[in-house]
Amino acid sequence: MKVYLDVCCLCRPFDESLDNRIFLEAEAVLAILAKCRDRWELVISEVISHELNAINSIDKREKTLSFLSLAREHVTLTPDIIRLAESFWYNGVDTYDSLHYACALSTGASFVTVDDSLIKKIMTLPGDQIYTAYNPVPWFMEHDHE
Repeated sequence: MKVYLDVCCLCRPFDESLDNRIFLEAEAVLAILAKCRDRWELVISEVISHELNAINSIDKREKTLSFLSLAREHVTLTPDIIRLAESFWYNGVDTYDSLHYACALSTGASFVTVDDSLIKKIMTLPGDQIYTAYNPVPWFMEHDHE
């Protein structure tokens, strides 16, 4: 099982959990990362590394960067990935999100994010392919037995 957690997911455990949703998402992200220690494959990219290194809070940056040591696959941007990302960008997906999603697709990983608007944009992308993106809570519940 391959999973690509975007930067919002990787940061979620360090967000203030003032409501149930943030708490549940943080717990789901931590549970997914725990599974990536032995059974699942965490996929990361140079885009994730770049974004995490730009986090202003030193403590948050160091904690999120520590998750990257769990990765079994590191995606480097290629012309094909950039072209695919551009097609998402032309259809309304932000630049970084387009790059993250293209990196995930290039490896066959499930793309997981806590950003509802991004999930909606991805799920409604035009074309012959069915595009999918997931919130960490239902994704973990569905795949926990694998």
